[in-house]
Amino acid sequence: MRRKLFSLGSPFRWSHTAIFNPKLEINVASPQTVYSITDDQKLFSILESCKHSPNFRTAVTVHSKIIKHGYEMYPLLLSMLIKVYVACEKSSLARQLLTEICSFNSDVVSANLLIDSLMKIGEIDIAKKVFSALPARDVVTWNSMIGVMSKRILFGGNGYVQRDQCMVLPDAILIFSALERENISPDPLTFIGIITACSHCGFVEQGRKYFNLMRKKYSIQPQLEHYGAMVDLFARGGSLEEAYAMIKEMPIEPDVVIWRTLLSACRTHKNSKLGEIIVEKIKHLGSGDYVLLSNIYCSTKKWDNAETVRHTMNKKGIQKSIGKSWVELHGTIHRFKAGDRSHTETEAIYTVLEALIRRSRMEGYVSVRDLVLMDISEEEKEENLNYHSEKLALAFAILKSSPGTEILISKNLRTCLDCHGWIKIVSRVLHRVITVRDRIRFHRFGKGSCSCGDYW
Repeated sequence: MRRKLFSLGSPFRWSHTAIFNPKLEINVASPQTVYSITDDQKLFSILESCKHSPNFRTAVTVHSKIIKHGYEMYPLLLSMLIKVYVACEKSSLARQLLTEICSFNSDVVSANLLIDSLMKIGEIDIAKKVFSALPARDVVTWNSMIGVMSKRILFGGNGYVQRDQCMVLPDAILIFSALERENISPDPLTFIGIITACSHCGFVEQGRKYFNLMRKKYSIQPQLEHYGAMVDLFARGGSLEEAYAMIKEMPIEPDVVIWRTLLSACRTHKNSKLGEIIVEKIKHLGSGDYVLLSNIYCSTKKWDNAETVRHTMNKKGIQKSIGKSWVELHGTIHRFKAGDRSHTETEAIYTVLEALIRRSRMEGYVSVRDLVLMDISEEEKEENLNYHSEKLALAFAILKSSPGTEILISKNLRTCLDCHGWIKIVSRVLHRVITVRDRIRFHRFGKGSCSCGDYW
C-alpha cells in the first residue's frame, strides 16, 4: 500500500517570478529516467533518494522540472530540495532557494498560508524564516507562528529557548510577548495556541496567567476550546480536582472531548473515584471510555471492578481498539500488532528485538510492569511488554536499514511509558535518531532522550 505524499490541496501561487533555475556548471546529461517524469509525488521520491545518496545532477534536473511543471510553491517539494542541496554540499544553492522562498512579493494572506503549510509538513525552521522575512504581519500571522511553536513541541523540534531546574520556557511565549510589543491585539485563536503550548510543556501557572489575561485585559470571553485547553493543562499537570472544578464552573456545557481528556488523566494518575464520576457524565460511552475505566481499576488493582467493565463491554458488543504500529520501507507499509507473528520476516525481527532488549537491560532498562493491566505473574507481565507493536516495528526498521539511518514509526494509540523509556535507551546505544508519531504527538528520540522531555 502506497501512502499519499501530499495532503495539501491545490498549490498556491505568488505574484513573484518563479524561483531561480540552477544550471549545471558543466554540460553533463541528467539521468535519462528523470526526463519523462512529471508527477509531483514521483519527483519527491527521487529527491528523497538524492538526499540519502547525494546526487547533485539528478537534484538539479528535478529542480528544473519543479519549475517547468508549476510546482514552485509545493512546500513539501521545496523543503526536500533544500535538504538535498545541503546533503550534496551545495549550501549556497540551499541558501539561495530559501532566500527566494522567504523574500517573495506577496500579500500577507498568502504568507500566512505558506507558514501554515510548512507547519503541516513539519518544516518549522523554514516557517520561522518566512515569518522573520515578512515586512508586515497581521494577527493571523502571529497566530500561525504561535501554532507553529506549539506544534514544534509536538513535532519533536527544539521549541525551547531557556531551561533551568524549575521551568521550560517555550518560544511560543516569546512570540506572544513580541505580538504585544507590536501592539497587535490577540484574538481568541491566539489564546488557544498559547495555552496549548503551555499545556504540552507542563507550564501550568503560565497557562493560567494567559487564561486570566484573555478575560481581564482583552475582554475575550472563553469559548469551549479555551476551557478544553485549560482542562488539558490542569489534567496533564496532575491537578485533576482543579480540572474538574473548571468543568463544573463552565458556563458552557462541556463536550465529550473535555470529559475524555480528564478521564485519560484519571488513568495516568490512578484516580478511580473521579474516573467513575466522569463516566457517569459521558452520555454515549465509546469503547475508549470503557477501556480507560477498566485500566483505571486495573492500575489500582481493583480487579473485580475491571472485570465488571469488561463484562459490560462484551454484553454490549463493544470491542477494544487494537494498538498498531507501522513503518514504510521502499513505498510499502509494514504493520505490526502486539505479539504479531504474521510478518514474513518474523524470526529475524524477533531475533533483533530480543538482542535489543538484552542490550538495553545492560544499559539500565527496567520494564514498567505496572502498565500490564492484568492479574498475572511478573514474568508474564514482562513478556507482554517486550512485544508491543512499536518495539516490533522498531526491530524491523533496524533490521532493514543501514546504521545511522533515521527511523520513523507511526502508531495509532498513545505510546506507553515502557516503550518510551526503552526507545530512549536504544537511540543512545545504536546512535540513531528515532521518531515515533503516536496519536498525541511526535517523539524524536536521540542520544538517550526524547524531545517531549518525558511529558506527553
